[in-house]
Parts: sequence; structure tokens; C-alpha cells
Amino acid sequence: MDTVELAEIIATDYDGLYRQLEDTRSCDLLEHHPEVAEAMAHTTPGRGLDIGCGRGGNTLLLARARFNMKAVDLSESAINLLLAMAVMEDLKIEAIADNIFCELLPCDHSIIVCTYFFGHMGEERDHWLINRMKEKTKVGGVNVITTFDLYPERPHRKMYRFTQAQFLEMYTGWKIISCSMEPFETSTETKPLNVIRLIAKKLEE
Repeated sequence: MDTVELAEIIATDYDGLYRQLEDTRSCDLLEHHPEVAEAMAHTTPGRGLDIGCGRGGNTLLLARARFNMKAVDLSESAINLLLAMAVMEDLKIEAIADNIFCELLPCDHSIIVCTYFFGHMGEERDHWLINRMKEKTKVGGVNVITTFDLYPERPHRKMYRFTQAQFLEMYTGWKIISCSMEPFETSTETKPLNVIRLIAKKLEE
């Protein structure tokens, strides 16, 4: 299955989920991830990118803090929800429904966020995306990643894992602000899942 076909299947699944939430504006569904708030203290406002933004809690947080935000998600319904919230708060946010793996990043970013997006597209594509995130972050900018450590086998992918050691190796030469792993307590998988949270800052090359 190629990237475009897989992205369309995932987008259809999430569109159905987000359409059920279109009339819901409750705060719990728009909460940001605490690691994103923590990362803001380690860079200065500038261009920001939220990959797999969902309903946009992280995007909204950063836009309120005067980051020039672009948000990308496979789901058009999620993007519509985010844009509606941006209008309500009078925030300037560029949000597009697109195949993230075809999205070209034209310039350097102060912050790039990717929370709970890995696993949908497979191990090889995830590693490609991490390399693009690093490449398109400016010196002094930060990357924020939140991901499960285990992605069980699915029809479109083999089982694979992420480890803290992998992230530390991938971000060699960067300042590791934090890299933690903790149990994901509400997991429904037969194998227990952990959540890895990484904040890394790009240093002079």
C-alpha cells in the first residue's frame, strides 16, 4: 500500500471520529500536551509546525503565545474544527488537510510538534519524518515528540518499537531537555504500552 492510499484510509477513519465532535467545544477535548508548554520556555516565538494536529490544542496554545503556526492533519474534519476555534479566538493559524508525508517544509522553525502521530504510517515513514523535523528546525529551535513505544502489527505495518535510547541517538548533537517514558494506563492493547516524551533543542552545527 503506497503512502497516498494509506493516508486516505487513515483520513477517512479520523474524519468520522471528528465529525462526531463537531458540535463539541469542551476544554478537555482541546487540551494541549504539557510537554509542549514546557518546550515553549526553551525557544523564542517564531514559525511553528504542528504535525498530526488533530483538534489543535497544541496549535492553539502556541498561537496564543505568538508563534506563527501552521498545522497539518490528514483529517479535513479536524482541520475544520481547529479553524473554527481560531476564528473564535481571533488567532491567525494556517491549517491544512494534507498528506503529511508529501508536505514540504519551506523554511526553518522555532518549534515542531508531533504528538501521537507515529504508528499510523509505518516505521520507515516515521523515521523519515523525524529526519525532516530535525532538518527544518532552526538553531535554537525545539522538537517535541510524544509517541507510544510499541506499535502492534496491523494490516498495513509490521510490529515495531521506539525506545528512549533510539531517540537519544537520533538527536545526538542536540540538547536533550527531557526524554521520559511512563506507562500508558488506559491502554487496551494486549501488550502494555508506554509513552515516550521528548523535548530536544537544536544547537549550533
